[in-house]
Amino acid sequence: MVTVIIPTLRRPLLLARAIRSVQAQTATDLTIAVTDNASRDGTRDVVASMMARDPRIRYHEQPKDLGPHANFQHALERVDTPYFTLLSDDDLMLPDFLAQSLSELEREPKAMFVASPVLLVDPEGTLLKLDGDKWRPGMHHPPQGLLDMTRNGHFIWTGTVFRTSLRGMVRLDPRTGNSSDMDFQLQVAARFPFVTSGRPGAIFSWHPQSPTSHPDLGQFWPTWGTIMANLDAVDTLPQAVRSQAIANLDGRLHRSLVLVGLYAASRRRWDDAAGTARLLTQRYGDVAAAAMIRATAWLARRLPIMPPVLSWVAWRLRWAGRGRLTSLQRELVTRHGPLLAVEGVAEPRRKDSAA
Repeated sequence: MVTVIIPTLRRPLLLARAIRSVQAQTATDLTIAVTDNASRDGTRDVVASMMARDPRIRYHEQPKDLGPHANFQHALERVDTPYFTLLSDDDLMLPDFLAQSLSELEREPKAMFVASPVLLVDPEGTLLKLDGDKWRPGMHHPPQGLLDMTRNGHFIWTGTVFRTSLRGMVRLDPRTGNSSDMDFQLQVAARFPFVTSGRPGAIFSWHPQSPTSHPDLGQFWPTWGTIMANLDAVDTLPQAVRSQAIANLDGRLHRSLVLVGLYAASRRRWDDAAGTARLLTQRYGDVAAAAMIRATAWLARRLPIMPPVLSWVAWRLRWAGRGRLTSLQRELVTRHGPLLAVEGVAEPRRKDSAA
């Protein structure tokens, strides 16, 4: 009934863990579609050993590296079930995730996807954030659902299940890079209702090597400009709605660029800091923010103590709400601790946001 697409990123030990989390689902009518993007690293052997014990697992090896977007699109075109979801090979599903998601979609036949909150967990098993918990559980119709998403942010794919009937109506746009998941969800929300659940459904493995852990200018510009242009091209939406949605995104981009510029200065990424300051001046006329970024970069170049101090401040600000997650941390350890275990020594990890 549902296909779990798992694109590989050369992490066979973590892939095995991800597959085990799908095998542990209380919903059993599923297919696990592993799409190997020409890894040549032992992934084939890991999957073959698991396929021998579970006929629900399918494996396809690309003859060459297609890139994450084309690899995912290829896997999506092969889906033959009514629903699909995407699971990065270092992320995990909680046991009831698929059952509760499919129940929601069957209850709301007009909804094109259901999104659940996602636990962000570091390599030591520490809960950093519950993403998506600010949404009211229930149905969200266009255009309000779209407008809310442009204000509040999109959902992590690890906790989202889609109807396969979307295929052909909305596609990943490779021009939007690591933000292609946001673009995809906005395109769906612009046209169809969706459902949000109040129960956490998955675990997103946050780690220091992840590109999303160290956001750079390229993750926001010009990619967000392309996302805004894509929204403006949805002619089924009234122009006033499109203008408001784009304004919401542009406001978030403005705020994000200020943080990206300061973060770049703290990480000694001088080109990113300078480029962000320039964009803030040219696009928004925000001379004050641009000057603050340039001044921070100037101090970071000359005072060795500045970058680590700024990094510490950024860390504290980013995970400021951790103190409210005590009960969820206990539940993570007591109920889901075994899910996080990796057999053997895990290799260095990285993550692409979209696929």
